[in-house]
Amino acid sequence: MRIRLEVFGERMDAEFAAERWTLYRIGSDGKRSDSGLAIPAFIAAEELEQFLFDLLHEGAKPSDSTIRRLPDL
Repeated sequence: MRIRLEVFGERMDAEFAAERWTLYRIGSDGKRSDSGLAIPAFIAAEELEQFLFDLLHEGAKPSDSTIRRLPDL
């Protein structure tokens, strides 16, 4: 399962495979790199935005303080 997100203005992909989540940053060139952030396997897909907000809220910008799902390509 892959979920595309915009996290405080930054595009990211969250993938759940092999019983674990991996969060990738998506660069301006479209390439993905592992964010290094740990997301517990017990976090349900519908809880992902709230979990990331709780984890990353200090990085929010006044101009963009939201986390939202993006449509799949």
